[in-house]
Amino acid sequence: MQQYLDLVREVLETGHRKTDRTGVGTLSLPGRSLRFKMRDGFPLLTTKKVPLRLPLEEMFFFIRGEDNNNYLRDRKVTIWDEWADPETGDLGRLYGVQWRNWTSILTLPYDKFVKSYPQEQVKKILSNVGRTDRMFPVSDWEMVCAYEVNQNGVEFVRVVDQIRKAEWQLKNEPDSRRIIVTAWNPGELDAMALPPCHYTHQLIVNGTKLSLVLSIRSNDLGLGCPFNIAQYAALLHMYAVVSHLDPDELVINIGDAHVYLNHVEALEEQLKREPRPLPKLFIDQNVTRVEDFNINHFCLEGYDPHPHIKMDVAV
Repeated sequence: MQQYLDLVREVLETGHRKTDRTGVGTLSLPGRSLRFKMRDGFPLLTTKKVPLRLPLEEMFFFIRGEDNNNYLRDRKVTIWDEWADPETGDLGRLYGVQWRNWTSILTLPYDKFVKSYPQEQVKKILSNVGRTDRMFPVSDWEMVCAYEVNQNGVEFVRVVDQIRKAEWQLKNEPDSRRIIVTAWNPGELDAMALPPCHYTHQLIVNGTKLSLVLSIRSNDLGLGCPFNIAQYAALLHMYAVVSHLDPDELVINIGDAHVYLNHVEALEEQLKREPRPLPKLFIDQNVTRVEDFNINHFCLEGYDPHPHIKMDVAV
């Protein structure tokens, strides 16, 4: 994790002081990257304790397409409390909803629509025009319903499960450069409690090795970055298991890498600590879908971190 510490040090020493939406203020640098080889150990920060359960439970929350903070609260995870509706727990159409339920409205010429999907399902779809409560599966990762047929063609609703599509591509199109899952839906940003920070991940297969490239628009190095490293390293392992590949490298590209001003003292203390050997992650190899993983499928061995350092969340 030395490269993470080096990035923190660089931002503390040379970052530009900026205002931000929280009012706390940051030190910021643009366009930084981190790379972690899974063969070197599981990249969980050792210069302060990071309980793996917390980033994992948040990742499961995303993977399941949840939109309500009560899912996390039931698991004693409070990291989304500040953004959730205080009465209902609603968080809107954020991260996992986009991953599992990306919804779009399209119009295709009639002939093209008919040729786009399995004929048996096309018949069912066109027999239920206007029934927007009835979605028909046209693949393992896509559902469709038609709400109107007119002179322009077929107007229809399409719902894509990006996680399932990525799984299918890994198994059937491993050389594709289009195995991408994104949460950045410009048409629905206002319907989210918080626009996605880690907004896209791409999966790349080289032979039997699988790598994950993560794009983050805005990364809080004190609190958010260690979580993101751990949870996407875990996600890389999950994809690798279900596609029978070996997890290789996690690459993280950060647009705005920043330190909140109220984290400076804590991070300076952290930089005084000597990094310890990385732990090993063991994951159940019998799970067949990413969505089926849970906390009981993971085991961490050899994690010996320095004590926790408290940092307040900037809201």
